[in-house]
Amino acid sequence: MFRFTVLSLTVLMAAPALAQVIPAAPLSDDAADTRRQLAELTSLVHQLQARVTDLEGRLNARDNSGAVATAAADPAPAPTTAPAIQNAPPAPPPATNSAADPQAAPAQPPVTDTSILRGTTVNFLFDTYYGYNFNNPIGRANLLRAFDVSSNAFSLSQADLVLENAPDPANGKRFGLRVDLQFGQATATLQGSASNEPRPEVYRDIFQAYGTYVAPIGSGLTIDLGKWASSLGMEGNYSKDDINYSRSFWFDFLPFYHMGARVSYKINSALTLNYWIVNGTEQTEPTNGFKDEMGGFVLQPRKNLSWTVNYYLGQEHPDFEYLPGSTQPGLPEQQGIPFAPILNPAHGKLHIFDSYATWTATPKLTLA
Repeated sequence: MFRFTVLSLTVLMAAPALAQVIPAAPLSDDAADTRRQLAELTSLVHQLQARVTDLEGRLNARDNSGAVATAAADPAPAPTTAPAIQNAPPAPPPATNSAADPQAAPAQPPVTDTSILRGTTVNFLFDTYYGYNFNNPIGRANLLRAFDVSSNAFSLSQADLVLENAPDPANGKRFGLRVDLQFGQATATLQGSASNEPRPEVYRDIFQAYGTYVAPIGSGLTIDLGKWASSLGMEGNYSKDDINYSRSFWFDFLPFYHMGARVSYKINSALTLNYWIVNGTEQTEPTNGFKDEMGGFVLQPRKNLSWTVNYYLGQEHPDFEYLPGSTQPGLPEQQGIPFAPILNPAHGKLHIFDSYATWTATPKLTLA
């Protein structure tokens, strides 16, 4: 966003003007003429002071939105000669420019703090790699890998477009929004399969899409609603933010994303509490009526030291199944796809205890 500020300012030199007037107008012996001359000089000084005060007020009243602001003023009529001041009536008020006079033309409405596009960022991510596996795997496919799955191939891992308008409660903006569109090889890995996502193709390219509201409760209660990347485990989706490009072995078995609601509250500068309630493990659409939950905290006693603890309780077993191509009459349908309940579904629970600490020993060395 480019911002321009245009200022038109007339500098009024009161002291030199008086210096030119006073020597050229010797005081008369008549007391009445002297008083009249002093009154006219005083009136001129007041007019100059009023113009300076008006200009300062307009400069201070400019809004902070960066919109074009104009502060223009016409110079006060300069005195010509001493006899003109002596013999002429008091000078009339200076003419004002209607374009700069706030009473002559209404001021342009300022841009409010809740403007839709204020603070919006657009980011791009391109992640490509070449990998070679000396074991020469069948089909050049690296097993037990979530991202770098191809050997002896130039591969497009991710191409991402990230749109974000973050909340700014300090300036009265409590709502925010973020959308991550993702394309490429890693997307098929991240966005689930038919085993846990009933219709992954519907949401596959939307890795994240959630709205944020910071409620005015205490230090600010942050509420997110939508789909977001899982924070279970110290590694994440974007390779630029991770220590290892290939991720750890355990990362493949943790959830990649969730759909639901989460809240975060910062108790103080060192402790933050988190709570989630979501559809399921990597389920944009739920496969059962159980809502997974997670609770945890982040402890950061120092800027370079943090400790995260999470506990996740979920249920992965579905209680219904889609039957594409079924001709059985009477089955309910979702967007043209029939489905049926599973008789006596399993109700086993998923428990994940997640704890990790990071220490930035130096700007170039981080231990986790």
